[in-house]
Amino acid sequence: MRPENEEARTGTVQQTGGASGSAGAAEPFGSVSQEGPPDAKRSWRHALSLIESGAHEEGLAELEQAFEVDGLDPECQSAYALGLALAHGRFPEAVVLAQQAARSDHRNPGLYLNLARIHLIAGSRADAVQCLTRGLRAVPEHAGLLEARAELGFRHRIWLRFLPRGHWLNRGLGLLSARLRLRISDAP
Repeated sequence: MRPENEEARTGTVQQTGGASGSAGAAEPFGSVSQEGPPDAKRSWRHALSLIESGAHEEGLAELEQAFEVDGLDPECQSAYALGLALAHGRFPEAVVLAQQAARSDHRNPGLYLNLARIHLIAGSRADAVQCLTRGLRAVPEHAGLLEARAELGFRHRIWLRFLPRGHWLNRGLGLLSARLRLRISDAP
């Protein structure tokens, strides 16, 4: 958990752990972006914590109430989309809502974190990486986006693009180049 002053400065709250609603889905990070009124912040945070702790119906009911009151707010849309994905696994609907939220407020890093988390829960790692990359283009120095991107790891470009990534030539050239990079970085 980040210090309180970091939350106030960036407008995001980092949440970790919890049930994903999808067996085997990885959740290396999570964020509920909140810049609305304090009551809305507490409501979204509480509702998502309920969903992550297993009280799916109760948490989603709170998110639905907030969405009915202020459904045009990108923060509310994003939180509701994450709740739909976590509680019921309604990924297509959740992705559409979260994408609309990110498009309407493209400078808000928390919206990209939520969208990436939905993609991860749905099992689409490539889409999650793409969301984080888009978020970093909008807000390059955001610590949450950088941390989430680092947790997902980086893939180097394949050597022979006309062959699949898993082809033995691409794998061999990749291993060789990694060993050479290590050897060069170890040199005095």
